[in-house]
Amino acid sequence: MRTGIIILALIWNLVARAQFFGNAYEWGWIHFGIVLGVNAQRYSIEPSLQLRYDDSVKLVDTRTGPGLHIGILANVQLSNHLHVRLLPTVVLADHILYYEMWGSYTVKKRVQSTYAMAPLVFYLRSDIINGVRYIALGGINVTYDMLSNAEVRQAPGLVKVQPWDVALEYGVAVEFILNTFTLGIEFKWHRGLRNVYVRETNSPYTRVLEALYNRGFYISFHFE
Repeated sequence: MRTGIIILALIWNLVARAQFFGNAYEWGWIHFGIVLGVNAQRYSIEPSLQLRYDDSVKLVDTRTGPGLHIGILANVQLSNHLHVRLLPTVVLADHILYYEMWGSYTVKKRVQSTYAMAPLVFYLRSDIINGVRYIALGGINVTYDMLSNAEVRQAPGLVKVQPWDVALEYGVAVEFILNTFTLGIEFKWHRGLRNVYVRETNSPYTRVLEALYNRGFYISFHFE
């Protein structure tokens, strides 16, 4: 997370020093760029009925874990105000599960992931006003967890997750039209549609879970 704060500070300094074009500096119908950012990940938990009767776990909850991401963008202009982007991205993510036990203590389980993502996102863009453009966005994201532990065997208590997921993404962004490039700052929510939990009953930490759904929030910086 310290790295993310440093990135934010450097980009803010860049924007403060840059000069705006103040008018319609536009790209061609297709162009490319780089994406850098920070993210926060968590699971939406669906507990199993076993939790009502379990003599070890009283409550299972989730905490947000920090992450970083880097990728590239390919932007296609469909009209003056509608663009579509493919954003192949590598995401480092951390999910945290907290178990409140009947013995008045807690147990923390961490699920680390490295995602290869391919979001396809539509951008509805405003006109440029004083060198700034405002954007609403939404699309779909196919993800693959390269650190998935779904095939790990003989690991009691390990929370296993499937590698593949499909998610809806939506958010807002602002673009600063600078004198040498365009900087976009994007705020995006990620909502996984598939249950990624691999059902296990070999420990109290796994038998009280029925389903896990990926949830995320991304702050991204697009350099074009």
